[in-house]
Amino acid sequence: MRFGSGVSISQDTGDALNEAIRLALSGITRAPDLVFGFASFHHGHATPRIAGRLASLVSMSGVSLGAISSGLVAGSEEFESGAALVVWAAWLDDAGVTALRMVAHRTDQGMGIAGADIPEDARGVILLADPYSFPAGQFAESLGTVPVGGGMPGSLDNEPILFVNGQVFTNGAVAAVLSGDVEFRAVVSQGCEPVGTQAVVTRAAGRVIEEIGGVPAVTFVERIIEGLDESAQQQLRYGIQLGIAFDEYAPEHGRGDFLIRAVTGADRKTQSILIADEVPVGSTVQFHVRDSTRAGIDLNDSIVELGSGGMLMFTDRGRGKAFFGHPHHDAALVELARQPAALAGMIGTAEIGPVAGASRMLGFGVVTVELSERI
Repeated sequence: MRFGSGVSISQDTGDALNEAIRLALSGITRAPDLVFGFASFHHGHATPRIAGRLASLVSMSGVSLGAISSGLVAGSEEFESGAALVVWAAWLDDAGVTALRMVAHRTDQGMGIAGADIPEDARGVILLADPYSFPAGQFAESLGTVPVGGGMPGSLDNEPILFVNGQVFTNGAVAAVLSGDVEFRAVVSQGCEPVGTQAVVTRAAGRVIEEIGGVPAVTFVERIIEGLDESAQQQLRYGIQLGIAFDEYAPEHGRGDFLIRAVTGADRKTQSILIADEVPVGSTVQFHVRDSTRAGIDLNDSIVELGSGGMLMFTDRGRGKAFFGHPHHDAALVELARQPAALAGMIGTAEIGPVAGASRMLGFGVVTVELSERI
């Protein structure tokens, strides 16, 4: 297998494409089998041009796809603002790759997904989804043990933000399914520090939690905040998060046993809190704060599982310079620690990655996907 990536900060789309493609293909001697392209909003008006050019690069059975987003990853750098365009290319040898174009629609049984035809020998899925029109979490969880890694770009006022094989879309999702002779690894870092004690949700309805451990939810949260040390108090500027245990029957729960969801509101009149996901009664929960030091440790721990193949990174716009105090934190850490054959990706609004036996939608996290030869 061969991998390559290239980036350009030219504001001219044609020049940016030429430069990024030249760099990405410099070490690949034949037409690539898989090409990803990510471009900043500055190039959003030229999405059809970008999609068409990248589609012309791949082999007869190859796949090209990508997204327009608020920020990009290229090598050890993160481009959080300004014009940028990155191309990532792979020659996959004997591995297979299939393109998906998926849309969601309502059925009598709930939300259905059209176009989700996953090959039986799928090794993993790289997903790019519109956060407003596609149930990325539902889709990812429905695949069971087939790992999904990917992210969701920001909106661009109903302009095309997704593309696959030369076609552009304003909604739904696109994906590349890897199968056959390829090693697919996707790892997750959520980067939060638990605070307070674990407890059970004793009254809730959908995304509204009314009681935790028999105590009104707002009162429970206030008691935790009052008990925080000065360092943890400072982390509250990023908001408080709720960790929902994957297995409420486990005798103990550690940091990696929780799915982190934001607390998005509170009602003092009803003493309830609003969570960015449904939380069933009986769930074991623990509140968390976002912590930059812990985020770095978690990311470093997660990528220990990776080798040095071709990597795609999906990180969150809630991280970056504002969170860590300096730019390029996530990309530079992965580049230095693993020295991948090629590294590129997207800074978006949410991420998809495997946690506790299934792939799920995340927030404020990092998902790193590696493709390499099977040994």
